[in-house]
Amino acid sequence: MRTFTTDEIAAGFELQQLVADYWRDADFNESRMIPDFYTEDCSYIGGPRIAYDGREGVRRFYDDVRAKKDPARVMRHTVTNLRVSMQDKNHGSVDYIIVTYAASGTPPIEGSTAPSQVTDVHLDCVRNAKGKWEIAKFHGAPIFVGGASMLNNLAKT
Repeated sequence: MRTFTTDEIAAGFELQQLVADYWRDADFNESRMIPDFYTEDCSYIGGPRIAYDGREGVRRFYDDVRAKKDPARVMRHTVTNLRVSMQDKNHGSVDYIIVTYAASGTPPIEGSTAPSQVTDVHLDCVRNAKGKWEIAKFHGAPIFVGGASMLNNLAKT
């Protein structure tokens, strides 16, 4: 079993909260603030044929997601198996599985039980000069993709 210093515990908690805040913005704010989670020169790979560079590239990606989103579509993301690794006090990585549920309708949506997508995610994170953690690299590798997945919609472009 791994052991942690007090500083690593604090950094690990901050990175866990970064992930939680990221997906909260996706679920409750239509991803409007997500570009602010990234470094200016970040790399974003969201799956097959989905790759963007820089914070402005991430902004374009999420603007495109909003533009193609069915207005009645409701999404929730569940993070599981989160694992933080620290390289040093200013560099860490986070690995987790994101389970995405999506359906059209007004909550509570009945009969919608299967996830629309299950994705392995790896983040490389850096602490900026102000002490705030940012994502330098996002790599999502979809494992299971259902018919209601936004990935299906985005990959058609």
